[in-house]
Amino acid sequence: MWISPCSLLYPRCRSNSTITPSVRERVHASDAAHFLIDGQYHFEIGGKGKTRKQIRNLDKAYVVKDDIEVGHENVIPLWMFGFLY
Repeated sequence: MWISPCSLLYPRCRSNSTITPSVRERVHASDAAHFLIDGQYHFEIGGKGKTRKQIRNLDKAYVVKDDIEVGHENVIPLWMFGFLY
């Protein structure tokens, strides 16, 4: 997952160096979910029928679902991340 356009990530960088190390520090693959952000936030990505089963034992874990308009509890609509078609 990359932020596009890349200029959106510049405010998150701590120096004027390249963006790549900053992205690499923040986004990792997770054994329990699809993405691990900042070493603490787990994101499981799926369709409308995706359940919380895979992340039920994790703190700070969220299900990101496609084809829903409104989120609830730890379920976030995919469109809120800016991935609009």
